[in-house]
Amino acid sequence: MNEGRSWDAFVKALCRQIDEWPLGKWAMMEDLASRAPEIEFDEDEGLYRVEGADRLFASEEIDEAEAEVQAYAEEKGLFVEQDFDRGISLHERVDSAAKFDFDEIKYLELTYEPALRLGGESKAVYDGETLEVAPAWKGISGHQGRSIKLDQEGRNRLRDLIEVTSVSSWDKAYAPVGYMVLDGWGWTLLIRFRSGKVFASEGSNAWPETLGLLWEGLFDIVGLEVPGGDERPEWVCELVGQDEE
Repeated sequence: MNEGRSWDAFVKALCRQIDEWPLGKWAMMEDLASRAPEIEFDEDEGLYRVEGADRLFASEEIDEAEAEVQAYAEEKGLFVEQDFDRGISLHERVDSAAKFDFDEIKYLELTYEPALRLGGESKAVYDGETLEVAPAWKGISGHQGRSIKLDQEGRNRLRDLIEVTSVSSWDKAYAPVGYMVLDGWGWTLLIRFRSGKVFASEGSNAWPETLGLLWEGLFDIVGLEVPGGDERPEWVCELVGQDEE
């Protein structure tokens, strides 16, 4: 058996565990390997023996297989959540065309992260009660960030904002068409429902046309002003992540 076929046997043995792994439960790659009947760990050698492979695999190669395991899960229509300390957690993904109930939202997170620039990500978080908007660069005039507990009027405003911006129709991913951008910025939207299902959309240097409107609306709900004028960027994400001159 050649190297490629040995690696495939290794990855497929890990992927098969995805079909049986409980949704919402965290798993390190080692957890999946320990459940796979085709994989045996030799504690003396510190290596994995895989049925159908003609070589042994080091522990580090378990981590190298993680990307392919995630791709397998995503092909099955699952959302893969990642955490450095806990590994991956699988969730049923809400279809991008689905209309979801605002009252079923348990958690919403919108982030903007510039690439190759100093500073961190800008983030808006709604936890079912409180909405917080925290720009990355605290020195931006008027943009120190703010958190408020939403009353019924505030919840209605957030509900209307999500409907007006047609969030439920956003695609899974956005990217420039016909070319690749290695610099720039990226954004992600993650919505968790009480049912455990997840809606997620993301982009790199590309976005749905209503993303800026969503950012503006979130700023407005917590009482932060979005500067205007001739120098106002094309959309508010570029403003939220703009560092000082």
